[in-house]
Amino acid sequence: MLITADQIVKSNALPTKQGLARFEIDTDVIGSEFGHQIWHQAHSALFEINAETDAFRKQFYTKVAMYNAGPMLIGVGESMPQRYHRTAAKISSDGIDHYFLLGCRQGQFFGTCDDKPVLIEEGDVCLFNLLSPADVTSVGNDALVVVLPRAMLAPLLSDPDVRGGVVLKRDSAMGRIIMGSLLSIFDNCHLIDSDDAAQLSRMAANLVASCYGPIISKSETSQNRLRGASLLAIKRYIDDNLGARALDVENLTKIFGLSRATIYRTFKDLGGIADFIKQRRMRRALIDLSAPDRRHLHISEIAFSLGFANRATFTRVFTSHYGMSPSQVRAEPDAALERFGNQTRSDESLFGEWLQTLI
Repeated sequence: MLITADQIVKSNALPTKQGLARFEIDTDVIGSEFGHQIWHQAHSALFEINAETDAFRKQFYTKVAMYNAGPMLIGVGESMPQRYHRTAAKISSDGIDHYFLLGCRQGQFFGTCDDKPVLIEEGDVCLFNLLSPADVTSVGNDALVVVLPRAMLAPLLSDPDVRGGVVLKRDSAMGRIIMGSLLSIFDNCHLIDSDDAAQLSRMAANLVASCYGPIISKSETSQNRLRGASLLAIKRYIDDNLGARALDVENLTKIFGLSRATIYRTFKDLGGIADFIKQRRMRRALIDLSAPDRRHLHISEIAFSLGFANRATFTRVFTSHYGMSPSQVRAEPDAALERFGNQTRSDESLFGEWLQTLI
């Protein structure tokens, strides 16, 4: 079942003068199973889906709030033990390259990041680079989270390509300073309005850079990291140019100065470059055909906007991909989204949408 923002209890999706836009889940209010569905969608915006039992879903509990502070996201909350697994494939597919700051108020987080061990205990603060694969498990956690976009924080760090989860311990001066500052920000979230968000974001970025920048040493960038960065850049180019008929490996080699072999190798885990481009075009087509604000567009217009020479070719490819023709989707958009929603942005959580729009 697709969960939309207006189904989330206690949510306020639009920023107002009285406060920041917020996304909240409280299983004490909405129940374990419904709370798990919403959490699952938010969780999957960054992490792989975990194997979960019926008992887990029925006993699930969490109480979290995420605030949209314009250039950054800030969150606070507690949850039952969870696995946070961000794989190379997930990094490649979601295109999210922000920084993720985690402050542990209670409990513990342990695991690996970039194949390096990481342990975050009560009072510690850890900086993650979301271009880094990570596999971290929480134990009865109560945490603070700040998500900062790469464009804002990277220029301030001595090593913007920081590898692994870099932990500031609770007994260090910098650890105490940044944890105290995070607590102050969250204690005053209700007083912060959208007009203050940009200033607050700059302040947070400078604080993080001041605490982490001097202690992060330069390290040699691995081939996997270079591959990940290249893949993200190519993916973004593809999404921005789905209407170009010359969107193929030959065009990409010229744009990015890479060999055909490199591009083929880069997209191997995603089924190949040609299949990836097709998947993104079909995904966009499904959204355009089912969206109420796109009903004025003729199917031919949608076909041309996605690089197809004519409606007949578009219809053949689309029908082969989804098992429904464009006309059927246009006639039954709700049924199409219910059936294929996991292939569109329509089923992403509000948190997932916020992550995608951070700049």
